[in-house]
This record gives sequence, structure tokens and C-alpha cells, in this order.
Amino acid sequence: KRPLDNRIRERKEATIMTKVKIGLSSCITWLPNGTERAYLNQDYIKSVEKAGGVPLILPITDNVDIIKALAESIDGLLLTGGEDINPLLFGEEPDPKLGEICEARDRFELLLFGEVYRLKKPIFGICRGLQIMTVALGGTLWQEISRKPGDLIKHSQEADRKISTHHINILPNSQLEPILGLKARVNSYHHQAAKSVGTTGTVTATASDRIIEAIDWSTPHHYCQAVQWHPEAMIDTHPEMLNLFKDFIQHCQK
Repeated sequence: KRPLDNRIRERKEATIMTKVKIGLSSCITWLPNGTERAYLNQDYIKSVEKAGGVPLILPITDNVDIIKALAESIDGLLLTGGEDINPLLFGEEPDPKLGEICEARDRFELLLFGEVYRLKKPIFGICRGLQIMTVALGGTLWQEISRKPGDLIKHSQEADRKISTHHINILPNSQLEPILGLKARVNSYHHQAAKSVGTTGTVTATASDRIIEAIDWSTPHHYCQAVQWHPEAMIDTHPEMLNLFKDFIQHCQK
């Protein structure tokens, strides 16, 4: 008979193995000594854990075979925030206000998204994630939202990330409405935004200045949506934001 400690450990390991594995896209930074480092904000990891998933940080690579293996190994994909998207990817020259881009990350996420999308595994995008999904599915971006005609509210807050700074209006009967209602308060850290969403996308939330705040590309057999704000930073101050992750992970279990 196996020792009790071994049996308890085996049961815990079996429980972990039955949980859904969520792949999280990572970022690259360069240290002063020239070292290239992969990293990801801890808030994403905590949000997936609290929602019942197993977070797996996915490294940026150009190796197509590895990208395919990564897509096969996960139950769902969370595309995280980060740098600006290279405008050449959606047919535009760079705006003078274009921020830092990471070409390696753009290539990786577009390939990874394509593989996961082909496999019809659930995909959830946050901030930059919404933007890369928009480009991948035939949409375009505002490189600098101050170029958008009309009066704008502040979308690059200086307040703490956990604090909400503006409202969004949510489309009735959308997947977002049962989670957040018809109006919600969100944080905001972006100067790029979706301009058009492609033929398969539906705008499910906007700010008062009509900046797109959420998009749904889902079908009856495939969950695929994204938000422009950072819910992972708000789960302690706005507990309803955790429900976005729970909803995503529930779709990964189907």
C-alpha cells in the first residue's frame, strides 16, 4: 500500500491535470547588459489561477513547429497587453506618435493566433491582444487615437492600474452583458485602438467617445473575444472583472 502522503500528492496532481491549461503570450525586454528576457505581468497569472485555470507562459519563437506544438498543448489562449502593433501589418505607414513595437512578438502572436483559431480553441484578448486579433481577422487600428475625429476622453490614465477611470457602454444581448451589465467602469492604458473589426467581428462595448472597448468574433462553436482595458489588474477592486476570466475558462472546458 502506498504511503498516505504519496496518495494525497497523486490526487492533487490529478486534480491539476484535469484543470484547463491557459497559454499566456509573453513579452520581451532587454536588460542594460544586453540580455534578452521574456516576462509577463503577474496579474495575468493570478487572474487565470483565481478563475480556475492553469497558467502557462508561452515563449516568443519563430519556429513554426514549436508554435504548432504550443497551440496543440493548451486548452485556451490569452493574448496579453504590451507594445504597439506594427502598422505595416494592416497596410499603413508609421504615425509619428507610434510607440515601441516588437516585430518578433507580432510575428509570433499572429502565427500562434492563427493556429489556435484553426483548432477552434477559445481565445481571449486583452488590450494589445484585442489589437493583434483585430489585425489577424482583417480589421484595422487607430495608430494614435487622437487622430480620430471628435472629442475624446482620456484613455492613458495616470491613476493606479487597479482603479477604474471611465465608463463603457455594453451591447445588449452580447456575451459581455450577462457578465458586466449594460454599463461598466474600466481602467485604460492605450493610445492605439481598433478602427474596423473585419467582416466577422461585432463591437460589444464602446466608450462615450465611441472608441471600441470590446469585440466578439465568436461563433456557436468557437469562443473568440477581446477587451481593450486591463481586467486582470482590477479583480481585487472590481471583483466582477474576474468573471471575464471565469467565462473564458468555462468555454475552455467544453
